[in-house]
Amino acid sequence: MRIVSSYKLHCERKQIWEVLMDIDVLSNIISRSTSLRKTGENRYEGRLKVKLGPIDEKVTTTLELSNISKPNSFRLRLTSKLFKGDGEFRLKQRKKDNVSAIYYEGDINRRGMLKLIPRSKVKKHLNRKLTKLFKKIEAQCCKENGNAH
Repeated sequence: MRIVSSYKLHCERKQIWEVLMDIDVLSNIISRSTSLRKTGENRYEGRLKVKLGPIDEKVTTTLELSNISKPNSFRLRLTSKLFKGDGEFRLKQRKKDNVSAIYYEGDINRRGMLKLIPRSKVKKHLNRKLTKLFKKIEAQCCKENGNAH
């Protein structure tokens, strides 16, 4: 299933990058996650709370970053018993007004009980979660700047 999402953030690309690469900050803003722990070079593991339809459980999830091009883009692979995802995050910034855009494009393969839920419902849920994540990243950047946005 293809997922494409974008969001405009009122902060600098460099700052967004720093939030995305700070695993402690990121684990705090990922909705329904427990802390992530490093298991290798650019590889992390944590428990993610999944609540969608009949599913309501914490699943061990592996995150792996690759193709890192600071501060422009990186590839993210997610693996758990419920899903396998592979996608790319890209960051762009307009110089005139300091507005940045974050883009995500990737594929999610449903596994286990997640296959029982209609694709359209899963896709809608994932897009809402990405938008929520992007808003939290923006809030974290503003917090670090001492701005309320």
